[in-house]
Amino acid sequence: MLQIEEITAEQLSEAKLWLFKENVRIEQEKLALEDERKAFEEEKRELHKKKKEFNRKTDITVKQLQKKRELFEKQWNILERELRRLARDREHFEQDKALLEREKNGFYRMRSEQMPQMKLDASVFFKGVDNPKLLKKRYRDLLKLFHPDNMCGDNGILQLINKEYDVLSNSMEKR
Repeated sequence: MLQIEEITAEQLSEAKLWLFKENVRIEQEKLALEDERKAFEEEKRELHKKKKEFNRKTDITVKQLQKKRELFEKQWNILERELRRLARDREHFEQDKALLEREKNGFYRMRSEQMPQMKLDASVFFKGVDNPKLLKKRYRDLLKLFHPDNMCGDNGILQLINKEYDVLSNSMEKR
């Protein structure tokens, strides 16, 4: 190693030039590093901003999904409750239907047991009728009562009423 006293002016000026160039290079590297750091910080801020936006959207989506799930569960509970109620109603309906069927069969059985004993005279239905208008009115009223489509309607009685009506209407026309 050389001592400072032994260095020539030319060597000193070369050393100064080298130090100057090295200083410039280091400054340029320093500026380049500073630029890279700034770019890195900017990129970091952008990524942080994107991360926040993504998290916000994710939170919103999660909340929406939770609300939809709650709504679905409420709807499901309503459907289950209504289905159970429909099943109970159906069971009650079937019981009522069976009861009505038993009552209907009992009524028909009772009526069929009583019918052979009773001999029905259709003239009773038109007793006191003496003009065609009154005859027609009474006939319509009887049709409403004894028509087979009615609950207590009877086809046999209706046939007797029709025969008696024909006989009476023919006899009133001849007068």
